[in-house]
Amino acid sequence: MKRKILIAGLSILIVLVIQNFSTSAQENTSDCKVLIKGISEHYQGECKNGLAEGNGIAKGADIYIGSFRKGFPDGKGVYKYKDGPTYTGYWKKGLKDGEGELRYMINGKDSVITGVWKADIYTGKQNKADDYKITNQNNIDYYSIKRSDQDRNLIEVSFERVMLKYIPRDLEFTFSSGHLTKDGWTLTLRDFTCPVYCYIHYTLKKQDEAIICNFDFEILTPGKYTVLVTNN
Repeated sequence: MKRKILIAGLSILIVLVIQNFSTSAQENTSDCKVLIKGISEHYQGECKNGLAEGNGIAKGADIYIGSFRKGFPDGKGVYKYKDGPTYTGYWKKGLKDGEGELRYMINGKDSVITGVWKADIYTGKQNKADDYKITNQNNIDYYSIKRSDQDRNLIEVSFERVMLKYIPRDLEFTFSSGHLTKDGWTLTLRDFTCPVYCYIHYTLKKQDEAIICNFDFEILTPGKYTVLVTNN
């Protein structure tokens, strides 16, 4: 169900620091398991219901440092394989899934693959245009949509006119899911589900003429987005 808000007057090496675990969480106990054979011999980190959960370090033939969920690497992490390659990036249920970087050696030379993995399969370079889609643009002089963080579902929307931040007086912001808050000159949409459909409508006065402005877009993949809409 769409929600509509009328606003008047009214945003590679991943370094993982594993620290400050409790004494019980740091113990290599047999009742806190990692469910990937290559890293299941020793575990140090956070635990829940007998399974690795949260940040930790797991070792076996391979080494993994990063986030766990229900005993599997899940979230950001670095995995070093016994035969040399190192993957730095995102995981889901123990499989490479999301943006990442794989480093390995070929004939004594460093090689790097960067891009996107899906269920442990490399699918190619990330196409930023696949993150969002513009569905309607009317009387908008300039816009930008930038994705900066895969872990947070957040859309920060701001407006500029003559290089000054502002919020249109009769702004209508309609969205398909989530909830909207205002912080200064920035509107923030949180807790949405992808794809999320956003419809922006307002009017401007130019030489005593009312100009109708529309900017509609879809966010297709999770992440933190910064949206800027500009009129001269």
